[in-house]
Amino acid sequence: MRRTVTGAVVAALLASGAPEAAAARDCLAGPVADRYAAVGGPAGRLGQPTSCLRQTPDLSGVYATFERGSIYSTEDTGAWDVSGAFGALWSSTGWETGFLGYPASGEEPARAGGVFQEFEGGTTFWTPATGAQAVSGDVEGFYAGQGWEWGFLGYPTSPERSLARGDGAYQFFQGGSVYTSAASGTHSVSGAFRGLYDTVRWEQGFLGYPTSQESRIRDGGAYQKYQGGIMYWSPATGAHSVSGPIRELYGSSGYENGYLGYPTSQEFPTLTGSYQRFQGGVAYQSPSTGPNAVAVPFLGLYAALGYENGMLRFPRSAAVTDEDGTRSQSFEGGTLVWSPSTGAHSLWGTFRARYLQDRAGARVLGLPTTQEVRIRDGGTYQAFQRGTVYLTWTGQYHAVVGAILAKYGQTGYENGFLGYPTSDEFDIPGGRRTNFEHGYIEWSAATGARVNAPIG
Repeated sequence: MRRTVTGAVVAALLASGAPEAAAARDCLAGPVADRYAAVGGPAGRLGQPTSCLRQTPDLSGVYATFERGSIYSTEDTGAWDVSGAFGALWSSTGWETGFLGYPASGEEPARAGGVFQEFEGGTTFWTPATGAQAVSGDVEGFYAGQGWEWGFLGYPTSPERSLARGDGAYQFFQGGSVYTSAASGTHSVSGAFRGLYDTVRWEQGFLGYPTSQESRIRDGGAYQKYQGGIMYWSPATGAHSVSGPIRELYGSSGYENGYLGYPTSQEFPTLTGSYQRFQGGVAYQSPSTGPNAVAVPFLGLYAALGYENGMLRFPRSAAVTDEDGTRSQSFEGGTLVWSPSTGAHSLWGTFRARYLQDRAGARVLGLPTTQEVRIRDGGTYQAFQRGTVYLTWTGQYHAVVGAILAKYGQTGYENGFLGYPTSDEFDIPGGRRTNFEHGYIEWSAATGARVNAPIG
């Protein structure tokens, strides 16, 4: 089993002239001489010796140099040779004075034609494709836990490097990147998540460091937690992150198991807030409204009305369902209302106020069945289940309902001789009445609805 020993030995490599090869062979002894013989002596990969045994500067061991490498021996690590690409890498890190310390094994075969060698402070790996790289510290412990080069990370492709933030480090591998910091621990980022992490500026972006590994979730998807949010991926939606207030909303709705499903976009800024698309709707947030989502059955109409750039602007609440199955959702500029029988319609301004008044009272009008409709002379109407509300250019609005509305329709509504309504329906002896610009309609149980015109 490979060793994982952290720490470093502080020493300095002494330089001196090399004696003749034969004399050097004669002055090799002990574990160094045994190791030299084990790797083939002068005919082996190290070649002829170029020095006798020397004491290491920290007095903890001895070493000898050769044409193509060196052998170091300590009581703790034994005697091991270092040569070739590993020798060059070890030299670049400061020999035994660097973070790797003394060699703790010889070169050993690894996966797919690679080799590895253990040191006190880490492990070095080499392949033709990746060259020689060292893995140490927390990254090495994590790498070991993932199966070394046999795991999804494959071989290291870079040295460990400090991060620009100054509070962590990273190292690239064939199958991903490993990040480590005191605040977040050590975790890898791979696959589609690594590509997304790149686009949001790695750890310097809003996500910060990863704080977990990928976890598998429904429909073949996955998620990974970061300091500043969560990444999600599914075969149908690709990789996207969720953060900030929208993440809080997403969590309260059940994450990917809730009605929103997986995210299908990143979060995008608007003039006064931001939005993010999900399988089941669009989530919005602004300083004045907080986070809320618009979903089925309102999303299609909201889109047709221009999303947050239309008259409705941002949602101010989640959709609610009344006892009769009616769903409604409040927005900065109005309200959306839906029922199975009427579908989805918007209400704002005068029509919204009249609907809410009716909804809280006698419920004469019922639910909206149309959008606002522009009509002659700058007027507007909106139809409801049991009546129609008319608004004139002067700001006067009145409702025409029931049998009187049916008779009004027979006269041509506002385009007929009666013109616009000038009153709501009111009680008269034996019945009800609504006044219009050029007449009125009365209703009684005995006579039904009758038109009387002109007035005066």
